[in-house]
Amino acid sequence: MHSILTQQERCVWLILGCGIASIEHGDIRTLTEHEDSRPSTNPRVSIITIAYENRDGLKSTVESVLAQDARRSDWELVIVDGGSMDGSFEYLHSIDHFANWSSQPDRGVYHAMNIGLGRASGDYHIFLNAGDIFFDTESLSTVINALVTNPTWLVGGAMHMNPGGAPFVVANRPHRWERHALGFQPHCHQACVFRADLSSVLGGYSEEFGFAGDFDFILRAGLVESPLEVGEIIARYEGGGKSATGGDETPQLLHRIRVERMQLGRIASAIDMIVVRRQQLRQRAVSVKRRLLLK
Repeated sequence: MHSILTQQERCVWLILGCGIASIEHGDIRTLTEHEDSRPSTNPRVSIITIAYENRDGLKSTVESVLAQDARRSDWELVIVDGGSMDGSFEYLHSIDHFANWSSQPDRGVYHAMNIGLGRASGDYHIFLNAGDIFFDTESLSTVINALVTNPTWLVGGAMHMNPGGAPFVVANRPHRWERHALGFQPHCHQACVFRADLSSVLGGYSEEFGFAGDFDFILRAGLVESPLEVGEIIARYEGGGKSATGGDETPQLLHRIRVERMQLGRIASAIDMIVVRRQQLRQRAVSVKRRLLLK
């Protein structure tokens, strides 16, 4: 995705938001000052899966996890189902012997993700929700090998399976925090791995930002520290969720997150709205082009 800000606008936006690097969320400094609280050189990864009325997708995700060549002692699978009635409950019972799972109504995906964090016991966590899968059988080993350097969080590549079109790789790297914050290069959440103490300090996932809770979480993680970048593709996902199809609502929601999390003042907020308007115009132009092509 190409930037629609001019170089001058980007510089002004970044200067006005120059205080963002020092913003603290809770006791963030403890993450870098207390090395003795960090995990050992053999970190354990919690793979957390959120599911609701998607038995087939859940099964695909579980099979992808079981196909990994990583040692079983290096990972755990945590599944949070929202009380599905499509056979998921029965399937979960069939994998009792290796999965830590629950099935009960929740308030939505980010509430369920926080439930998953509460059930997880690993040093790190990655979310592969129902239908998401690892890229290949070595993906988890690649992640674990990278985590021995003890990063606060990690970002790798992701492949969008793009139903109805050609798959493509999401450009998560190189990490550019401002491009994620502006919505030009939002990181794929399935390709991010977070240390447990980071998630604790950030207070988990916010439920107040609708379908953009993962965008908000990654933005706040970037305010703490830049991620370790892994060159390999970690996950595959289909996409097509609300965050990808929200139309005009998405830029407005990301603007709200930036204003609140980055503590933008009146002038900076007004400049940020220029970004929002341009993104909305671009999305409308793309929608018109698609409709014309379908005729």
